[in-house]
Formats: sequence, C-alpha cells, structure tokens
Amino acid sequence: MSDYIQLIFQPVTSQQSEQLIAELNEIGFEGFEEADDCLKAFIPEGDFDEGKIKNIPGSEGLAYTKSVIKETNWNQVWESNFDPVVVDDFVAVRASFHEPVSSVEQEIMITLVVLTLFVPCFASQMILFKQGKALAAILIWIGSFAIAFSAGGLVSRLIL
Repeated sequence: MSDYIQLIFQPVTSQQSEQLIAELNEIGFEGFEEADDCLKAFIPEGDFDEGKIKNIPGSEGLAYTKSVIKETNWNQVWESNFDPVVVDDFVAVRASFHEPVSSVEQEIMITLVVLTLFVPCFASQMILFKQGKALAAILIWIGSFAIAFSAGGLVSRLIL
C-alpha cells in the first residue's frame, strides 16, 4: 500500500466527467468519484505524472486541486469505532479484538471466520446430470458441505 494522489476537477459537466474518466483511466488512475459538479480521481503517488494531465485532450481550462491521501489501515479505523455492547452487569457482546469485559456475568465474543463454501454452479451440476453423472454431481455437493462444515467446526473448537 502507498499514498494516493487525489485530483478534484471542479466545475465539470457530466459529459466532461465521462471523458475525463476515460482519459484518466488510460494514464493509470484507479478510482473515480462523481458528484454534481466535480470529479475526484485517485492514482498511486508513484504513478502520478502531472505532465500527462496537461496532455489530456480537452483539458485546457479545466481547474483541479491536488492533495495527498495518506495510507490508511481501514480495518483498524473500523475496529476503533466499534465498541463492545454491555447490558447492565449481566452480559457483554464484544469482538475478538476487544479486551475482555470483566464487570459482567456473561460474555459473548463474536468472531467472524470466513470460509468459502464452494457450492458448484447450478449449470455445471445440470450438465453432469445430463451426461449421466448424477452420482458425481451429488458427491461434489456432499463433499463441499462436509469439508466446509468440518473446517468451520475445527476453527470453532480452536477459538473457543
């Protein structure tokens, strides 16, 4: 991750905005945000070349401001804005990244474990059935569920 350069073009019409997005995309800009009369464009700081902006067709007379967007750990920002929920002295609900709440009788810790439960595409399952491979299709479904639930159960045991 690195810092990003943000350019704000203002004022721009919707037609100018569309043209700018196409042209800026060609020179390495990665993100765009459109508003009523402005366009925000983002590019990694190392890829930014102000000379290329001046060479965009139709950019004469377009005003823009440039700023640096510092690298941010958005997960950390989200975690810092999420507080545990405490109900009287009875129970606290918290995420695994919070410190334990010792002033309550019970504590519920919420942990999200993302498992990709691979459920085969319906179309591919139908093709297997049409090819007379119904047993293979059923075994794929059973195997996918068994692996997913086994992995989830194992992770649950390890965490708790």
